[in-house]
Amino acid sequence: MNENIQYENRLIAFVDLLGFKNAVENSIKSDEIRKCIIYAIKQNERLKKDNYDDSFMNESARGVEVTFFSDSVVISYPETYDGALFFILLELVWQSFDIVNNRFLVRGGLTYGQLYHKGDICFGPAMNRAYELESKIAKYPRIIVDELLINEDMINKFRHPSNSLEFEINFIKGLVKNWYLDYLSQSDDLNLDEKTIETYYNLLKKIKNNIEEDLENYRQQNSKDMQKVIEKYEWYKEYFNRVITEGIKEEYHNEFLIK
Repeated sequence: MNENIQYENRLIAFVDLLGFKNAVENSIKSDEIRKCIIYAIKQNERLKKDNYDDSFMNESARGVEVTFFSDSVVISYPETYDGALFFILLELVWQSFDIVNNRFLVRGGLTYGQLYHKGDICFGPAMNRAYELESKIAKYPRIIVDELLINEDMINKFRHPSNSLEFEINFIKGLVKNWYLDYLSQSDDLNLDEKTIETYYNLLKKIKNNIEEDLENYRQQNSKDMQKVIEKYEWYKEYFNRVITEGIKEEYHNEFLIK
C-alpha cells in the first residue's frame, strides 16, 4: 500500500436519525413507516450523489466529503473552503428540516480537527469528537456545535471573503443557541418570501401533528425503554413550542403549539 495517508484539519458533522430502530420494528405493520424509512435512506443517497456527480451541486472538487451508513450521515469540509462554517451550518439546517419532515428526529455533533475523509472512509480524532458530541453530550434531538467553534477567532478563520466578520458572528450566534443548532427558527435561511412562508408554516403544522401522534403512541407503550424515548420527544416538544411562541403571532399559537 503506497498511498500516503495524512490527516487534514476539517469541519465535520456527524448526524444520526433518532427513532430509526423503532421505526424499523414498527414498519412490519405499517406501510407508511416503511415509506418514511425508504425516503430517509434515499435522501442520504441523494445527498451523497449530489456531492460527487456532474451536477452544479458537486462540491467534492472543493474538498467536501459525504458518507452515509444506515441511519447516520457524515459531512466534512476542509478548512480551506471559503465560508466553511457558514455553509456547513446552512447544510445542517436544510438536512434537519428534511429529516424531521420525514418523521424522524435528528441528533448530531459538529466539530473541527484532524480527520481523514475520502469517500466512504472516514476516521480520525475529529470523527471521535463528533460522535462523542452526538452520542454522549447532545442527549436530546439536537445538533451540538462544539464550543471551540463559537468564538471570534474561529468564526474569522472560516469566514467567507465576501462576508464581514460582524455579519458572520451575528449569523452564527442567531443560528447556534445554547450550543445547539436552532434550525426550526431559521425561516430566513430557507429563503422564504411572502408566498413560500406558507410552506414553512405548513411544515411546522406537519411536525406538530407528527410529534403529537408519536408522543401519544409512545405513552401507550408502558416500558422503561419507551420512557427514554418519551423524554427526547418531550424535550423536542418544549423546543418546538418555544420557537412558536417566540416567532409566530400570539393569535396563531393555539394552531401551532404542541399540546
